[in-house]
Amino acid sequence: MKKILLSLVVTIALFNVNAQNSYTLIGTDHYFDPDTLYVAPGDTVHFTSIGYHSATEIDSVDWANNIDNPNGGFDVGFGAPTSDMWFVINNVGKYYYICEPHASMGMKGVIYVQQGVSISEANRSDNFEVFQSADNTIQLEYLNSNQIEVYDIGGKLLLSEKMDSSANRKELNLDLSPGVYIFRFSLDGNPQVSMKKFIE
Repeated sequence: MKKILLSLVVTIALFNVNAQNSYTLIGTDHYFDPDTLYVAPGDTVHFTSIGYHSATEIDSVDWANNIDNPNGGFDVGFGAPTSDMWFVINNVGKYYYICEPHASMGMKGVIYVQQGVSISEANRSDNFEVFQSADNTIQLEYLNSNQIEVYDIGGKLLLSEKMDSSANRKELNLDLSPGVYIFRFSLDGNPQVSMKKFIE
């Protein structure tokens, strides 16, 4: 069985776009932590710089080529036009950013802004695992769950099924393309949610 998913257990608010959340983006050494964020419109991103770093929005072509060419979007940190260390993105989309002093070194990241899903906090856990087997079925390993729901990152429900809480394993015939999916494990309606990111 080949594991092809990265897993994080997260606290998540599904379909509640009015409840704004806050995220912290850290610029340290020559990378961002995290380098990929998934937020909802209106969420706040706070920037913390450990050293001389910025989080400056650029276009995708410049991002791919590590070129420092601000496009007039968000710009916080070292060399920014204001002293603000936070920003809000209100429109759905994919936003590319770099550190201006270290763009040529490949210090960059991406923010996905999606309607319908707000991921507020992430913590590593061994309670849930998701695998793709050789025949492309999805294999679940879980503890204390009797219901599985699968959503795409936009909040669309792709699957909802009951599970045997004592079995701790389940196979799903669900064909997923590379991307980010929310696997909502629950026990008698009490949810625990896992975000899984396919990697190619």
